[in-house]
Amino acid sequence: MIYSSVVLRFGMTLASFVALAEAVPEHGQAHANLHRRQDGFNSSRSADQADVPFVNGTVTKGNGRIGNGDNGNGPNGIGPTGNGPTGNGPNGDGPTSNGPNGNGPTGNGPNGNARLTPGEPSTGFSNSSANSRVGQSAYTLQDDYSPSDFFSQFTFFTEPDPTHGFVEYVDESTAQGGGLIQTNSDSVYIGVDHDNQAPSGRQSVRLTSKNSYTHGLFIADIAHFPGGICGTWPALWTLGPDWPSSGEIDILEGVNDNAKNQYTLHSAPGCSMSGGTQTGEEISTICDAAVNGNAGCSVADSSSTSYGDFNDGEGGVFAVEWTSEHINLWFFPRSNIPGDALGSNPDPLAWGTPVANFQGPCDIDSKFKEHQIIFDTTFCGDWAGNVWTGSTCAANTGSSTCIDFVANNPAAFTDAYWTINSLKVFQSA
Repeated sequence: MIYSSVVLRFGMTLASFVALAEAVPEHGQAHANLHRRQDGFNSSRSADQADVPFVNGTVTKGNGRIGNGDNGNGPNGIGPTGNGPTGNGPNGDGPTSNGPNGNGPTGNGPNGNARLTPGEPSTGFSNSSANSRVGQSAYTLQDDYSPSDFFSQFTFFTEPDPTHGFVEYVDESTAQGGGLIQTNSDSVYIGVDHDNQAPSGRQSVRLTSKNSYTHGLFIADIAHFPGGICGTWPALWTLGPDWPSSGEIDILEGVNDNAKNQYTLHSAPGCSMSGGTQTGEEISTICDAAVNGNAGCSVADSSSTSYGDFNDGEGGVFAVEWTSEHINLWFFPRSNIPGDALGSNPDPLAWGTPVANFQGPCDIDSKFKEHQIIFDTTFCGDWAGNVWTGSTCAANTGSSTCIDFVANNPAAFTDAYWTINSLKVFQSA
């Protein structure tokens, strides 16, 4: 979102907006300002959008993440030994099936509506939007953005950067000729100009998928990305038409020398989603782009391997599971990628607790739809540029402004590139 848009929508001055950005905690600090990039967005969309139903039905109090318990009601039917004191007990269902205070720890699963730990009462909600499982199994491949035809499945955005970045987005021919994109047998390279002075903005690439999606399981294996470099603002995200009416999901994003990734959703009014069972730190719960300076609902990763130390560990895998009931995000470092995550039958149920679990009083299907996948690397702009003086970059680079540094230090951006091993989109079977 550009600053003029912010003033029009929220009545904020530029000075107060920057003050707000600097007041937000580390991972969300300028995130409050800077969306959205939808302004000027212009690329094609596929009309072939099929909503994916919630396969296992709407769950209510008493139902776990796969219906009633992982294997029915309790681990072996109704209680491990049938009915009686260890099956259905005197206080309802027995302690090892459905417990006396709701759903037992070994009956209805810990990540559905059950006790979060043995002996605790059920804490699940009774409405269908809140009662979602951590994952949904039985996915089949829809789109494979394989290296051999990766770029043919994207359009190259060449308009001025909607976030006022100090960047020149180039077309495919220019990117190919300048060495900004390359295709290898097992990966693709997407870089920026790191050879020339750039008085009018550094050349870079912004890609938008030709296909769009409502629901799905998105899995990106990324070996290297442009983060952790002063002046940069890289992002992997999805975006619907007519922002913010159709929503936005920020999967991988940060600026300058940030340490940790932040997962954020932005939406039209009337959407709040607090994290359920997740490993990340909840930053904000209101997704509405018109509230809190468009901070969105967001969760910060607890580990720097997802951003600042990402390249040191040879990257990893980001996964997004988007259903009518939840939007879950995982990051797996290279050394800890689940065996099925890169195969033909990924099963989020086997992946454990997500970093971010967005669910709650929000009609996901009306707020998030027809998203296209976007990779981009911009410089400075409404986020990286406006927090420059408050970051360590000004002191570490000796440049008083972000633009001055980006324009005059091409070699600083040699490592500002993406290496994408694979990108796949699955839909529920």
